[in-house]
Amino acid sequence: MDGNKRRNQILSYLSNSSSPVNGTELAQLFSISRQVIVQDIAILRAESHPILSTNKGYLIQKMPYAHHRTFCVKHDYEEMEEELNTIVDYGGCVRNTTIEHEIYGQITVEMYLKSRRDVKEFLDLFRSTNALPLTSLTGGVHFHTVTADSQEELSQIEQALIELGVYVDLNKDK
Repeated sequence: MDGNKRRNQILSYLSNSSSPVNGTELAQLFSISRQVIVQDIAILRAESHPILSTNKGYLIQKMPYAHHRTFCVKHDYEEMEEELNTIVDYGGCVRNTTIEHEIYGQITVEMYLKSRRDVKEFLDLFRSTNALPLTSLTGGVHFHTVTADSQEELSQIEQALIELGVYVDLNKDK
């Protein structure tokens, strides 16, 4: 199979998947190496296909929610689970985490957490690898882009984050 045909089939497979598909699974499906999958994904992205890389695999960025908002928050590692669960409990999907690093600039990592199960799996990875979150580079300050079905849900998420004590009001000093 030629590369163009394979990439079209990868797009189709990802489009029809309701959850992320890891590179190993794609490599086995198309009988090629994982490195070829990585290259194919890079080519597809260069062609402006909205493919996200998450810790669970690749997925087509679909905006199932009509509304989004970016929240600035600050907390330590121990509060991460409560913060993420609060967002998903109020109907939000945590699309990504962004930090502003003083040397590297903006660093964004796609997350796509939409349930407590997703949050648990994400945190289990931290616990099993002893990895540090990006926020360890910024004293706990970071941003989440959150999607939801309505602006009302996003406002409820904002209020819940305020009550949790992790929300940072960027307009406070203006």
